[in-house]
Amino acid sequence: MDYKPPRVLASDIKTFAPTHTVEGDRRGYLDGDYDETYSGYKSVIIYIQKGLSDYSELIENVARLALNIQKGGGRKYPLIPVSFGQEEELTHEGKYFDLGYINDYLNDTEIAKALMRLSTNKPVNPAIIPELFPKTDKRSLYYGKTEVNEDDLLIIIGKKDQVYFDKRIENKLKKSIQRRILFVEIAEDKINWIFRKYQPNFINKNEIMENKNTRTENFKLGEFHGKLNPEKSDSEAKLRNDIFLIGAIGLVWSNKVTTRIKILAKEMPLIQDQNRGECIDLFGIDKNWIPYIIELKLKNSTERITDAVNQVLNYEKLFKAIKDNIEVEMRDKLFYENFNFKGEPQKVILSESEFFEGIDPISTNYRNAKDLYMCTFYKTADIKNKNGYIDLIDRRGNTGIVNLGIRNK
Repeated sequence: MDYKPPRVLASDIKTFAPTHTVEGDRRGYLDGDYDETYSGYKSVIIYIQKGLSDYSELIENVARLALNIQKGGGRKYPLIPVSFGQEEELTHEGKYFDLGYINDYLNDTEIAKALMRLSTNKPVNPAIIPELFPKTDKRSLYYGKTEVNEDDLLIIIGKKDQVYFDKRIENKLKKSIQRRILFVEIAEDKINWIFRKYQPNFINKNEIMENKNTRTENFKLGEFHGKLNPEKSDSEAKLRNDIFLIGAIGLVWSNKVTTRIKILAKEMPLIQDQNRGECIDLFGIDKNWIPYIIELKLKNSTERITDAVNQVLNYEKLFKAIKDNIEVEMRDKLFYENFNFKGEPQKVILSESEFFEGIDPISTNYRNAKDLYMCTFYKTADIKNKNGYIDLIDRRGNTGIVNLGIRNK
């Protein structure tokens, strides 16, 4: 697949950029008495669909294209990377790229890396843009900017037939703004670069969520599915398989296991007619029948901890909507007579310590996510093989439990 944009695309988009006049030539010619007119967008917002972080070459080309479009635009402007999926708000890193004039000092790789971090590697379909501009407060980093207008350039990276705008913002997406949208559409066999001809699709987000929360059966309880031996011995799939086959994890409090969780399912699907997409990596219960939602992350994941938190909170929301159906299958398939979940779902984010570096696990943001445990493998060195990979089956399988240390409690 060719990830390069058409050669003339940058100049075509620049042709439709708004013009503005600078009083007195910035370069100091003619004693500053010479006004000059430039073409350039007031800001550039790049929206990327969740689940596209593997498209690194395409993302780098989009970042490079955005800089080329604005090159020589004669104005300073913010480039704002955000991602969208099914969250209530656009996801962003609370910062923008402060650009302007010739942009030759900026490495476009930094923009691409930010987009890849925001996108994550979990596919989302349908992917919904809930708002044109990310939510910010009065201390906004974006020059106090709070909305999109016709002087902005919007670049959307998404898969064909998967990108929608929330119908609640249809009135905000005026024709003048639509004509300033570049849609980088990922089709099955090619990339379509659509400018000025993009026809947005709208969807009622609330209705979609209600329709999605109707899975009634086949939650993969008690069954192994997928490849037994993934190609990569250090993959998330390998860790997930090993923990499921061992069958239990223990939460270690003060060097003592006080909570034992029986693992009942891996990659447990939550959405009707989808076996992939929104799936709980590992699902289990403790002796009191309290449910546990466990999300695995590799230590070198490009996702941020806030993405992982939002992900498990979304799974919790979906789980609550269908838990009655899961209870029925627990009784019928696993023979748990009169089974009913007790209490609120507990949530675990599990990775190696490197994934949590640079964050304060007991900060307000994470503490406010109720019943959330950030965990690492307890005594990780004891379960690594000679190649440095975690090997749970060989190192811990005979104990029947994988112990986890809790970082934020």
